[in-house]
Amino acid sequence: TAFAQSEVGQLIELHSTFATATVIIFSILAVAYLLRLVPLLVSLPQSMLAVSAKIQNIVLNVYIAPLLALLGIIAITITGALGGAIAHGSDTDPVVQMIYSLFF
Repeated sequence: TAFAQSEVGQLIELHSTFATATVIIFSILAVAYLLRLVPLLVSLPQSMLAVSAKIQNIVLNVYIAPLLALLGIIAITITGALGGAIAHGSDTDPVVQMIYSLFF
């Protein structure tokens, strides 16, 4: 919009952004793990199995999976703290205060 958003509006938008990021990060991990189960449940063409294996090899890599899990934990922590700031104010507790002060 042409008008500057209020701080509350910015806070809600930032909370929404981190919530979306959290869903995306954990969805990537969930899909990769679910792809491991698909061949056990249904018969797939070799080409689809190859694509599935590539995705698993990338996402479930010994470095990538823990990194995604850590990013997910950080994102959900920030989302929760921003939600706490929306519902209860920015001085709710030390974690909320710290995360709130990072952005505002």
